[in-house]
Amino acid sequence: MTQPVRVGIVGARGIGKHHAKWFARAGCEVTAVFGTSEASATAAAAALKDLFGFSGRAFHDWDRFRTEGGFDVCSICSPAEAHWENARDLASDGKHLLCEKPLVWNWDYSASQIVEEATALVEAAARHGVLLGVNAQYPAALEGWTALHRQVRGAAPEYRTLHFIMETKGAPRSPHGAAEAWVDLGPHPLAFLDTLSPGGVEWSTLRHTDGPREVILDFEWVTAERRLPVHLECRRTTDGSVRRQVGNQDLIVDYGTCQVDGEFATRLSAGEQEWIGKDLMQVSVERFLEAVRTGDESRLLVGVRAGLRQLEALAGVWRHCWPG
Repeated sequence: MTQPVRVGIVGARGIGKHHAKWFARAGCEVTAVFGTSEASATAAAAALKDLFGFSGRAFHDWDRFRTEGGFDVCSICSPAEAHWENARDLASDGKHLLCEKPLVWNWDYSASQIVEEATALVEAAARHGVLLGVNAQYPAALEGWTALHRQVRGAAPEYRTLHFIMETKGAPRSPHGAAEAWVDLGPHPLAFLDTLSPGGVEWSTLRHTDGPREVILDFEWVTAERRLPVHLECRRTTDGSVRRQVGNQDLIVDYGTCQVDGEFATRLSAGEQEWIGKDLMQVSVERFLEAVRTGDESRLLVGVRAGLRQLEALAGVWRHCWPG
């Protein structure tokens, strides 16, 4: 009988608890959680016990987590500034890793330093022979987006323009205002774009306006085959509902969630038409497990090389729009 994959979670009080849940739902054994203090680690373990019956260990000592956690793979859900050290150490331990977006970040670094750090992480993963995926989930919506477009328009989508609205609720997490909204939300549309057609931003076409908590961007996404005009809005709201939209020149699709058999699922809608599918994070976790079990890096929803390319775009927009 095949043994379940054993999973560790770094940072399980926020997004990490959802990683842990989907690993558990996929038949994995979540053996350990890490928090930066005894109180946070204990609270995370208690929340996971309520969520899916977690019976593993809680750690706040990093070295003990690494040596006594008993896991084969790990989700890194710590603050982005900690991703580099967390992933570097765990890769050296031979652990396969699923890292929250962005792959790395540090507000005290320049854009080039951020990319250099991420490049070093890619090289470390390759050197230690471990898989490193990035949890930027929106490529998982491509299947549903295409199916809904066929349903509404009677044909697969063509892409002459792309339109995104990305909103999130809650107080700002940093003093960086519009730039913080971009770094938090930008990885998702960038991953969608890059999965659709690998490329990058044509910097001479980049235009932006911003407010205290939002940025509106227009640019061309340039690939080997095309130049694709993109309109992208990222904002943080403190009240009311949030919008998530993906559209091309002839169909705007709203992204949301719903409950199916007591679990979160993805709901894409255009008017009265809708498509219901797996939760986007669930797809990301399942694809990561496929890659681990088969050794096939291409099974990752966002592989680390694609994640690095997308980070270059994320950091480049930050550098161009908010220099200094």
